[in-house]
Amino acid sequence: MTRNASAMVLTKLSGALCIAGLCLSCASTMGFTPRRPDVGTFPYEQVSSIPFIFVGRIVSNVEVGHQKPAPWNKYQKVQLYRVNLTVENVLQGRVDSGDLYVYYFAYWGPIGSPPGLGMSKRAGDWHIGDREMFFLRKESGKFRTICDISDRCVVPVFSGPHPQFRINTTKPLEYNIIDLLLTRGNNADDEDMIKAIHSDRPSLFSQSYTIVKLKQLVREEAPKVRDAACKALLNWGQRCSSVSAR
Repeated sequence: MTRNASAMVLTKLSGALCIAGLCLSCASTMGFTPRRPDVGTFPYEQVSSIPFIFVGRIVSNVEVGHQKPAPWNKYQKVQLYRVNLTVENVLQGRVDSGDLYVYYFAYWGPIGSPPGLGMSKRAGDWHIGDREMFFLRKESGKFRTICDISDRCVVPVFSGPHPQFRINTTKPLEYNIIDLLLTRGNNADDEDMIKAIHSDRPSLFSQSYTIVKLKQLVREEAPKVRDAACKALLNWGQRCSSVSAR
């Protein structure tokens, strides 16, 4: 049999297997099991135990296989996805290249609740080009989000790219994460920083250090950003003079 004939036979066989639902490339879960989105599934207080923490920009996002009933609710369907990232920062673990594929489960279709994990068209609020902090582990040799379904599994990075960011080993990992989230990156404008301040994610890693960073922003940032940081401090019960009146 010639090489072309062999390739044709394999193509036909692969197509037949896919029709029968046995194609590996369209396997519904690749052996992964969806994790129930219970409250507290993301261990913010134990982030140092997470094997891989990367900041990356979303390049693409594709479905893997078909949606299926969630193990915890047969009336709610979940879908396995693969998101392609360009890695910008490595906060924990190692990655061999700048491109990374990450697998996660999200709800399929509208769920009548706040956005979950994933793209904006699929019950989430990600968009191509968004910058996110991913908390990952290896499963069957692939990168998997530390939890599924909930948007708390991934942290948005509004403060822009940080190509010069390096882990400060004299600080806890949680403090380094907050430093990145609340430090103005390259080409970040005031509105980007205000979004970062309004996000509740930094405080989930450490409320006390988030307050420290907000006070730093009040001292060092542009007026609009100082004002937003000051209001955030007041919401935390901290004293802060109005910068609008300066």
